[in-house]
Amino acid sequence: HSVFYFVRLFANDFQFSVSMFDTLFLLSWLTVTISLLISYLMRIEFLVLFLSLVGFSVVIFNLWNDRAAVSFVNEALISNVLLFVHILLGMGSYVAFLIAALFSFMYLFLHRKLKEKQWSGTMQRLPSLEKIERYSYLSVAIGVIFLLTSVTIGSISMISLDRANQLIDYKVLNSVLILIGYGFYLLQRFFLRWPGHKLSIWGLICFAFVFINYTAANWISDFHHWIWM
Repeated sequence: HSVFYFVRLFANDFQFSVSMFDTLFLLSWLTVTISLLISYLMRIEFLVLFLSLVGFSVVIFNLWNDRAAVSFVNEALISNVLLFVHILLGMGSYVAFLIAALFSFMYLFLHRKLKEKQWSGTMQRLPSLEKIERYSYLSVAIGVIFLLTSVTIGSISMISLDRANQLIDYKVLNSVLILIGYGFYLLQRFFLRWPGHKLSIWGLICFAFVFINYTAANWISDFHHWIWM
């Protein structure tokens, strides 16, 4: 992944491309890289397995993408550095929310098995409910910071060019909705003290909107509109 991406950047004079191929490749690279870090630092086998499967699936899907398919990104993001940071933070937030969703799924699985007193070898390979909840919270917090920063960069760029009206877009509004949803998650986690299984269910609902934001929103959004050349 890293060698291919460096060679591709070198071939483009280190100018970041906004093609769907490159953004999906960046997403898969982040997913695989983070799965390797988690494997080294935390050794949560099932999380690493699912992250690797997601990264591999994105790579396979990306093989069918036209590498010339570019995005009509708004000219407000003129700086290549700003554009790269905007996209990198956005992709990073999606990976963080994916990790949080996987932890939520593991929490619900382990909670149900413990409640029904069904012991298995699989349960012994999972962290405790307390650790899973803490890891999920940290992932959500990181995702919110990344997405908020990414949206802020794009919004400030638009406002500085007197084009704030273009922020009324499906993808932008859905991103704000995601921030509100995960903000409510953090509020419940800190102050209202929802039980872990309810937080996990809410986290999975929020991730459904994240998935919609990266798939359907990219096709109907005027702010990030992909076109096949």
